Amino acid sequence: MAIDLVVGKQYNFSLYPAEILGSNFKNVQIVGVVSAALAQAYADIVALHVQVFPYLPAGVENNHASYDYVICKTSTGETTVIGTAWINQDTIELVESATITVVISDVVSSDQTIIANALRVNGFNAFTIKVG
Repeated sequence: MAIDLVVGKQYNFSLYPAEILGSNFKNVQIVGVVSAALAQAYADIVALHVQVFPYLPAGVENNHASYDYVICKTSTGETTVIGTAWINQDTIELVESATITVVISDVVSSDQTIIANALRVNGFNAFTIKVG
């Protein structure tokens, strides 16, 4: 099963066996795409395959060595190994970052803290606020 993931890029995607491996695969950086033999150095892929196989779509061969594995770094910095057959291809989304400029008028300088907290609560942590 070939999946077009580029090493070094970041992606969002879902897994078929989310019940076992979780579903928080947002902003995952691809470190490498490797064979089963190389993936075994990072995780017990034989045991993982046994656990996840019942959740995979029809047509996936019941053989852990029949597909490649993605080594990725999660947004928390954890390195993990995922079988390409475990990834729901319809959910793969390339994450491309951008910079958004917002100008808020009619505020006082003490509003800076309120605005910064509002951004953080909503998951935005890479920002700069200039008062002037």
